[in-house]
Amino acid sequence: MSKTSNVEDILKQLAKEFLESSEDSLVIIDDAITRLMEGGKWEEDFSEILRRVHSIKGGGGTFGFPAITMIAHALEDYVETSGNIGTDHLPGVQAYADAIRDIVDRGENPGDAQTTEILRALPASGPAFADPARADAVASGQTPRDIGFLLVMPKGLQRRIVGEELVSCGFRVSLAENAVQAIEIALANPPDIFAASRFNEDMTGAELARVFKAVDSLSQAKFLMMTSSDDTDPGNLDLPAGSRVARKGEKFTEDITQHLIEWGVFGDIKA
Repeated sequence: MSKTSNVEDILKQLAKEFLESSEDSLVIIDDAITRLMEGGKWEEDFSEILRRVHSIKGGGGTFGFPAITMIAHALEDYVETSGNIGTDHLPGVQAYADAIRDIVDRGENPGDAQTTEILRALPASGPAFADPARADAVASGQTPRDIGFLLVMPKGLQRRIVGEELVSCGFRVSLAENAVQAIEIALANPPDIFAASRFNEDMTGAELARVFKAVDSLSQAKFLMMTSSDDTDPGNLDLPAGSRVARKGEKFTEDITQHLIEWGVFGDIKA
């Protein structure tokens, strides 16, 4: 047996073991969801769900199932941006688990196009248009769209607050901790809009915007830079044409609302 054949056999065995382990975790997730629906202990049962999802996420890409990793990541985003998780969210969690199970049962990773379809069919978190400014826009006769928004920000309280704010706009929100992860997520599920801080751990917001512009499938995404500075002139910040700037803090909602309206988010996204 050649070394190549031996390595291939090992990888196949590892992939098989990953699928078997994922199936076991999905059974545990199903049982935990059932207990929660019947009044189970959230601190125990939901924590177990999150542990199992995180474990599945970590193994998917390693063992040849990047779609599973993307779905598990999207489930974590769903939980993080949903605010106070309750019984009403459990059918959504179940839908994500079922999407993972479909791939596990097939034993084959779906292609890029199918992965995107799967991700976009999954439940979005939060109530649409809870913010009065957006509600006014809808009431004025503008029609909201199904829009994907990728938020690039380190995990923490600030990201959760901003993520929930975006969910209140009715967006499908995806979360990335850094620019490299943002590119990976965007290639699997191209966003309509993405936002990043001016300075990030691996590249600046301006650099990330130029990367998106250079990739055909991502080049049409609108970019919003978040900054602590009062300078909101994209030209001064070396941003690509069409980019916008939102000030962090108390001005964030005001700035982002204005940009979304000008972009035509409640109709067709404008150039």
